[in-house]
Amino acid sequence: MELPVSAQAVQFARACALALALCAFYDLLRAARRLRPKTAVVFDLLFGLTFAVSLLLFALTAGGGQFRLYVFAALGLTAILYFLTLSPFFLRGFQAILSVLGRIFRLLLAPGRILLKKLKIFLETLFASCRKWVTMSSKVFLDRKHARQER
Repeated sequence: MELPVSAQAVQFARACALALALCAFYDLLRAARRLRPKTAVVFDLLFGLTFAVSLLLFALTAGGGQFRLYVFAALGLTAILYFLTLSPFFLRGFQAILSVLGRIFRLLLAPGRILLKKLKIFLETLFASCRKWVTMSSKVFLDRKHARQER
């Protein structure tokens, strides 16, 4: 099935837009990985899943269920141009936004963290005194038992 050149150009432009969105999403996840290195695997899996689903949806909607070779060329060329030109700016911007959001999130959770620290101290004190009470009472009860047996 042949597509007219104008439809191919529209599909090429859509593929470029998809690649640009995926590259920006990758930079967002890369900025998050730099702030939280232990979550790299989760973010990589999220990107891989997003990439696969978006390509599948693109093939089903824009491509009529088919991938054309120029779609892959559009994705690759857009990614190369993005990472050579726009990526450093987007990455710095995403890192700044995520660090500000992290500070706001920590500020909102600060009362809960303080409450949990106080609760932890209270519970440690309570259970330490309970442990002492159990130890003392068990010695008293065991001593009474031994005293009865000796009589």
